[in-house]
Amino acid sequence: MNFEKKKMGLAAKISVAMVLGIGFIGALPSVMPNSSVVSAEEIEIGVNYYDEQTKTLTFTGIEIDDIELFDSRKVSTDQIEHVEISDGVTLIPYWAFQNFTNLKYVTIPSSVESIGWGAFGGCTSLENIVLPENLTKIEREAFADCTSLQHIEIPNGIKSIGIRTFSNCSNLTAIILPDSIKSIEYGAFKDCTSLKYVIWPESVTSIDMCAFENCIALPKPSLPKRVVVGQNAFRGCQPEQN
Repeated sequence: MNFEKKKMGLAAKISVAMVLGIGFIGALPSVMPNSSVVSAEEIEIGVNYYDEQTKTLTFTGIEIDDIELFDSRKVSTDQIEHVEISDGVTLIPYWAFQNFTNLKYVTIPSSVESIGWGAFGGCTSLENIVLPENLTKIEREAFADCTSLQHIEIPNGIKSIGIRTFSNCSNLTAIILPDSIKSIEYGAFKDCTSLKYVIWPESVTSIDMCAFENCIALPKPSLPKRVVVGQNAFRGCQPEQN
């Protein structure tokens, strides 16, 4: 596969969190069913609110120091299907939504600039993600084990895909990498067994070891000699196509 520039319209916005159970909000792919309906059964959880009718958790804070721990005695994380983050939030903390297994939609504003370590790891019901254009950092394992995730478009401004960021996203079929990407780190897309298409920008200079290991549906790309490729970066991939 040669380097080429293509554009896919995947959408835009996603994110935020709950550290050790803390809530946040982001941007939603399309239309969230009944998202305009406000339930009378709204539960206050510190600075956050949970609407039982729409199964939506709303994070209303801005500064991370103001966030109160998510009270699982009031609402189980298994009940939450939609997380909505207020405009002004800039960071999705580490482990924010980790293992929110029924989370389907995340609405994040353009103010979000960073997604923390493991923030959405294990969100097995999350199918599509729209990342905000102002995002500049995605930390390691941020979307690891999101086994329902199908498409991802990385916004321009991201320079590196961190360690195991999308590992074991077994339903991921396509990735669009922006012109800003320089490095793809260890195991970034390891075990993405359905991955078939990667849009490679000319900006890529290094692909770390095991980055695409066991991506059994992905043809090994034809890369310029200047790109440093680590050991086993494409082990288990399809043969290179002419």
